[in-house]
Amino acid sequence: MHDKTYYNQQFVINQIQNDTGCSARDVNKILSSLRNVVKDKLSDGENVELKLFRTKGNFKVYTI
Repeated sequence: MHDKTYYNQQFVINQIQNDTGCSARDVNKILSSLRNVVKDKLSDGENVELKLFRTKGNFKVYTI
């Protein structure tokens, strides 16, 4: 069984900033907006599936 790997927001911001050349501030705004959309949909009782992520792994949204 594989151990789970968790990445914090700053790690993701840094990765996107390095890949795109966008400022950390702009990346943070985009991630915050995405987080708000997902949070709003989950609070409405809807399922959230992000098909824009084309990876071999799983992308799951967990409620806290």
